[in-house]
Amino acid sequence: MNQAVTINVARSNRVETMRDMGRWQQRLWLLLVIQVLLVVGVYAYQQNSRATPTAVPLLPVSTNVIDRIEIADATTSVHLNKQANRWQLTQSSLPVDNEKITALLEKLNGLRLTWPVANTASSHERFEVGEQKFQRKLRLYEGDKLQAEFYLGSSPGFKKVHLRRAGDNQVYSVALSTMDAATSGDDWLNKQLLTTTNPVNIKGRDYELQKQGENWQLVGETGVSLNTEKVTALVKALASLQVQSVVQEAPKGEPITLAVKSAEGNWQYDFIKTDAGHVVKRSDREQYFSLSQYEYERIAQVARESLLAPATATETSPTTPNSAATNPVEAVVQEATKGLLGN
Repeated sequence: MNQAVTINVARSNRVETMRDMGRWQQRLWLLLVIQVLLVVGVYAYQQNSRATPTAVPLLPVSTNVIDRIEIADATTSVHLNKQANRWQLTQSSLPVDNEKITALLEKLNGLRLTWPVANTASSHERFEVGEQKFQRKLRLYEGDKLQAEFYLGSSPGFKKVHLRRAGDNQVYSVALSTMDAATSGDDWLNKQLLTTTNPVNIKGRDYELQKQGENWQLVGETGVSLNTEKVTALVKALASLQVQSVVQEAPKGEPITLAVKSAEGNWQYDFIKTDAGHVVKRSDREQYFSLSQYEYERIAQVARESLLAPATATETSPTTPNSAATNPVEAVVQEATKGLLGN
């Protein structure tokens, strides 16, 4: 009897042990499921965070309020300012290329900073965005208030550049180029600042053209036909004249002068050919500007003869009753003919 009791107790203990093991297995499985869910959740959160990072604007204000920009590299710098809603080079007050400055401001206004490529001070020199080693340093002002200051450095790819805001260790890769932020005044200069559109009078070396209605004529000359294409080409050349850069010293040489009158104003152009190239100055500007040989020749080299219409056959070979008197051969022939007829 004691043996039977002992067997029953043993069986009961094994059953209880198996039940306990089953409960622990259920708990372990539940724990494993929870761990898997946690891992999946964390991974999904990280992936979602990476896919949609928080984008921070580069500039704290709109570029519409920016009215002064300073751009520098290691050796040179240029200052631009907005006067009467027009951008100009601060030092010379010469007009800036409007398309170029607009393109830069639009790009800066649209830049958003997301994940940094580096966030340590030791990385600044490597990406060329340090205080001492940089490719560009830009300062943007609203009046006298500095609104933004940042550095542009090396390029990680096509039309991309590393950028770091002043006072911040984080370095970003943004869609911009150092070429967008030139440090030479000539690069920003409006190359068409000397153009004249719709002139009504053009006075050159040996001619003076006056516009009457839709037609041009030579002043003081009647019955002279003009080459319409040549006159039109001169008018278009004045309307599209492009300079290259500011000449620092006044050139030496005899100028070819061109006086032009239009609704915009009356100006005198001085074109000078030098050993170094070609130069032009207009009476409303104190600076001399270099220009290409092509621009020089299509305006300064125009002469009266080139503006005339091609002569007709009758104009080039006129005949008169006494023309034989000036032609010995014809005179001999005529005398011989008269002798034969007389016989």
